[in-house]
Amino acid sequence: MITTAFTILILPLLALASPQLYGPPPPPANDPTPTSASVAVAAAAPSAPPDSPGQMNVDVGFQETFTFHPSNFSAPNGTTITFFFPADLQHTVVEGDPTNPCAPLAGGFDSSLTASSQFTITVTDDTRPVYFFCKVLTHCPAGMVGVINENKGNVTFAQYQAAAMALGNTQPSVDQNNAPITGGIGAQATAGPSSDIASAAPSPTSGGSGTSGATRVAVTGFLGLLVVVMSAMLAL
Repeated sequence: MITTAFTILILPLLALASPQLYGPPPPPANDPTPTSASVAVAAAAPSAPPDSPGQMNVDVGFQETFTFHPSNFSAPNGTTITFFFPADLQHTVVEGDPTNPCAPLAGGFDSSLTASSQFTITVTDDTRPVYFFCKVLTHCPAGMVGVINENKGNVTFAQYQAAAMALGNTQPSVDQNNAPITGGIGAQATAGPSSDIASAAPSPTSGGSGTSGATRVAVTGFLGLLVVVMSAMLAL
């Protein structure tokens, strides 16, 4: 009799204390609500900032098109040029042969396939033009080419781009999965692409699994009440 009465009294107390002891249930696995970390990463996807003295910046896949922006510009010796890759599609920046559009220049740089990253080259010989292109299939024939110091060469940007677009489906076969290639002629890369996305740890929220001061107080109160009830039952 005592056991039955005790059970009847204690069950509501356990139900009341359960959320305090264990916290709220976890969100569904398919909850579409973005976390603070995912929002931070999405916001950190790189895009080219304004140029500064000695530094030029180029958007790769500008506005979701097969273009570099800018794609035709001048840069003196010592200028660093950083290519900013988008997050939604992989591209490359490869030094090209002006006489063989969409084909790599022997000894030239190659960023390799990358996204959400930056690739930097430095102009080392501004007396010669530096042609570049994206080697991803169909991108170069779509016009995704560029040139630095066009006025120092015999092939203009317009001519280089027109020759690339004339290739259509006959684009030269190139390795799509090679590692980054440093070096270069007229401009040099000293490292492969690097990500500029800083990792962000999500901050604790009220729905987290940590034990708060309020939870500890609730648990302590529940245990005290449990002792009182047990004492009353034993006294019967």
